[in-house]
Amino acid sequence: MGKQMNVLFTGDLCFSGSFAQRLEEGMAIFSEELEELFRQQVYCIGNLEGPLVAPALAQKHRAKIINPPACLPYLMSLNAKVFTLANNHTFDCGKEGFLQTREQLAESQARWFGAGESWGEASKPLILSHEEHTVALLGISFREGMLAGPNKAGVFSTQNIHVITGLIQEARKKADTVIICYHGEEEYTQFPMPSRRKWLHQLAEQGVDAIVCHHPHVLQGIEYVQGVPICYSLGNTVFDVAGHRHRSFTDMGGLLQMQIENGNIHIRLIPIRLDRDKGLVAVLQSQKSLTDLADIHDFSQYQRRWEEEAFRVFQERHFSAAPFPPSPTAPPVGKWKRMAKKLGRRSFYKTLFATLYYPNSRAIFVAAIRYQIRKTFSGRP
Repeated sequence: MGKQMNVLFTGDLCFSGSFAQRLEEGMAIFSEELEELFRQQVYCIGNLEGPLVAPALAQKHRAKIINPPACLPYLMSLNAKVFTLANNHTFDCGKEGFLQTREQLAESQARWFGAGESWGEASKPLILSHEEHTVALLGISFREGMLAGPNKAGVFSTQNIHVITGLIQEARKKADTVIICYHGEEEYTQFPMPSRRKWLHQLAEQGVDAIVCHHPHVLQGIEYVQGVPICYSLGNTVFDVAGHRHRSFTDMGGLLQMQIENGNIHIRLIPIRLDRDKGLVAVLQSQKSLTDLADIHDFSQYQRRWEEEAFRVFQERHFSAAPFPPSPTAPPVGKWKRMAKKLGRRSFYKTLFATLYYPNSRAIFVAAIRYQIRKTFSGRP
């Protein structure tokens, strides 16, 4: 019998808004079909976006992205028992919130990786075993939030490819397969920004077997580099915050089913839909949505598509009062009036300054400008 292990990766998990309310009422968050899918896996690996803390501690730290402790028993009942903590919200309630999260995970016999009380702990791979096969999971976060140091708690973060290569080599001594979970950089675009794509390509060449990414809050495509699958973003799996409601595609995500057999990895992406009014997650059924999602895996016109997405996201953030694109029944003058009103506000320029200050949002801004210039002078996108 060959070595085989079936694992499932989720997108961002934050039991907030309608999902928190449904959880309080003792109702299921996932459809029966998805619950059965979770239970069929050997391991389910989720990105726990936010600490497991009570509301009082969240209020103390003014944290908005948290997970109610009640979500853990529910996830554990579905066989979701492994979590990456390498993300920018794990320490939103400081070290105290992290220690509470770690304590609850340990008491529930869940496992985690990507964060710790020191750099050594945070960078340590998690080894999963099943029958004859072993998998090493490494969690890496972009440089945002609390970052681990030699004697400082935080998430593991580094852009030093040589350090990561060393960790991969060490993990390879303990496991047959090495998978990296990466969290960070651009948000809301359906294509990864060029610098992140380039870096992940470089990472794929270091001896890793697969790369699974989070943080953009929308589903991005899958690309193979030297046979290594890079899933650029699984989007949201459970997430309901006010800042997402007007953002296109944040109500869709994906579950990545991975079959590891005799050193080979076979993947299948399962698109899902988040009903943020009901607090329910189900398999995506809309044929139109599935057709649209197929385009995100096509990187043949990557530069054009990236700039197009950057323009959409920038306009949606700064000029749209409603989901983008505007309703076709709305009179054109309404859009321009809204735009003029925003241009007259001081808050617009403060936001614009922040956009230019941060590298990730700056990349979106620059690409959006390039798209607009090309459209203006060529007469087409």
